[in-house]
Amino acid sequence: AVKFLHEFALRPKCNICVQQADFEEHDRDLHLSKNELKEMAASRKEAGKERVKYIAAKTAQKEAVSWGGDMDDGTGRRIVLLKHLFSAQEAEREGSAFYTELVDEVRGECQKIGQVVKVTPLERHKLGIVCVKFKTSCEAEECIRVMDGRYFAGRTIEASFYDGRTDLRALGGQPQ
Repeated sequence: AVKFLHEFALRPKCNICVQQADFEEHDRDLHLSKNELKEMAASRKEAGKERVKYIAAKTAQKEAVSWGGDMDDGTGRRIVLLKHLFSAQEAEREGSAFYTELVDEVRGECQKIGQVVKVTPLERHKLGIVCVKFKTSCEAEECIRVMDGRYFAGRTIEASFYDGRTDLRALGGQPQ
């Protein structure tokens, strides 16, 4: 190899230099004391601990900027607004148990569609809004498909995704 490849023109103005290998470095016997070996092992352990900290920090950073594992398609559209489910007058007339009964009814209907995480009625809202959070966005889409235009207590339900920005309580809440 040395005979054929030494000073070989690999490409224009680029020659390679080949020489016989030198193994003297490996023949040399390294004698380290026990203290020196312990110091080397301790420094390697310390470097390993730093590596673990680095990996943990990187993982935490990825989790902080990711959408999370419980969202299926990254759209974030898992909250459905169901409008016109009640009126403020109806809630006052029925009393304190009205909203808990409403939550139970809505949860029961929505669980037929998918896994419900949370049901939240916006008390005394003039549009009668109930928010339903589903486990996945495809379940929320199915809820909109099934519930939009459906009748509930003589009223037509409007179902849509929550945009995540609108303060619904400020837009339609009535003073207490």
